[in-house]
Amino acid sequence: MALVSSAAMWIGQHKGKLIIEWFGWEISTTPSFFTILLIIFFFILYLLIAFTIKVIKTPIIIKKKIIAARLKKAEDALHNGIIASTYGNKVEVNKSLMLAKKSIKESPLLLLLDLQDSILKKNQKKIFFYIIKYA
Repeated sequence: MALVSSAAMWIGQHKGKLIIEWFGWEISTTPSFFTILLIIFFFILYLLIAFTIKVIKTPIIIKKKIIAARLKKAEDALHNGIIASTYGNKVEVNKSLMLAKKSIKESPLLLLLDLQDSILKKNQKKIFFYIIKYA
């Protein structure tokens, strides 16, 4: 803050003229007005770059949120399926298993829920396969 006020005082005390000549054009202004224009230009440039970065990152952020929501929904289905299996509710176990399989590929709870579903359906072949494979 002190640096800004010192620079403003110095520019205010030293009157002058800033002349820019370029390709036959001549711009004449005071140094303080040119400094203000330069600061405004860089501020607007910063805002444009920040906005562009936000726009570019928005699809990535949305995709991450959708994936996180799906995983949360699948984990909730796993937990509900495990609870339903303790009560012997075949329909809820199967529904939860199908919902969880959409988003989760490998999980110990998924294997347990699949085994519980096989036990409730009395699918001896699948039960035997799980016992041989994971025992």
